[in-house]
Amino acid sequence: MSVSTSQRSEVSGSALQRLDRLTLRVTDDASLESLTQLAELRNAAFDELEATSGRPWPPRVEEHFTRASGLPEICLSQFNSSTLAAGIYHHGALTVRRFIDAATAHRLRTGIDRTFTARARTLRGAHSPDDARWWTPFIGRYSPGKLAETRAYNKLMKAVSLVDSPQMLHTVLAAYKASGLQALLSEHFGERPVLAANKATLRIVPPDTPTAWHQDGSFMGAGAIKAVNVWLALSACGEGEPRPGLDVVPRRIDHLVERGTDGVRFDWNVSDRVARAAAGNASVHSVTVQPGDALLFDDFFLHRTGARENLSENRYAIETWFFAASGFPDIGYEPIVF
Repeated sequence: MSVSTSQRSEVSGSALQRLDRLTLRVTDDASLESLTQLAELRNAAFDELEATSGRPWPPRVEEHFTRASGLPEICLSQFNSSTLAAGIYHHGALTVRRFIDAATAHRLRTGIDRTFTARARTLRGAHSPDDARWWTPFIGRYSPGKLAETRAYNKLMKAVSLVDSPQMLHTVLAAYKASGLQALLSEHFGERPVLAANKATLRIVPPDTPTAWHQDGSFMGAGAIKAVNVWLALSACGEGEPRPGLDVVPRRIDHLVERGTDGVRFDWNVSDRVARAAAGNASVHSVTVQPGDALLFDDFFLHRTGARENLSENRYAIETWFFAASGFPDIGYEPIVF
């Protein structure tokens, strides 16, 4: 049987070249085989990224926002590497309103429900033929045991690793690329962005979920990494809403604060006393967001789930930690090239 030019191109070239070619062709209704191949290429391509020191870190830029209570807010048309760096460097985080449109937010929320259903059915041996595209445990090249630990933890926390859903991994990254995130992060880092499979998560947060102040750098080796988290809301949450939002310290912190004091549950927890002292005159702020809004912050940002009384509904959100390849955590995380 003869092999066409297009078929030969699918298997020729580097993993990075094949990734970029396949990304252009794969659509939401692609076969499971294509979605799985795309995820595997994103993992394999990490070794082929150019060795570079990237941009000086952290990026220091002029202040773009008049100081006000809470976090600076912009719309998507104002979102660029300069406003991102200014929001994080001067205020700790940046809120981007309507980062994705309402229809896409609804599609992603529906996809989370579909993913959770597929996982539940598969684990009890009652899955349907289509469930594999929504939940298939990803076997990484670098530290599959670490990814399995993350998977077990997520099951307890009502979460699913994004990389364990071939369908959602493609859909989420396609939505982010359409919002300009890939190009923007490439400029922000000075090199191609890479997400950590262990820190890219689909979440359904119950109204009674436990909460604790924390900085994600506590888990990832803050200071040696170059990170930006995209926390995407898929539910209206925060003040005046029946779902837990986020409580934040709306100021730049450039170090890990004291942890494990005042009777907190875990050694990575930050007590309320320490968090409020870190906030200083900025005061603790509760973020209110709508479906499609995003918060972007780095590994030093101090935050917690905004649990309070009289909440009654689940919060849907997606959390995706992106890194510069030269600042990827050296703790056994699985890289997924954006």
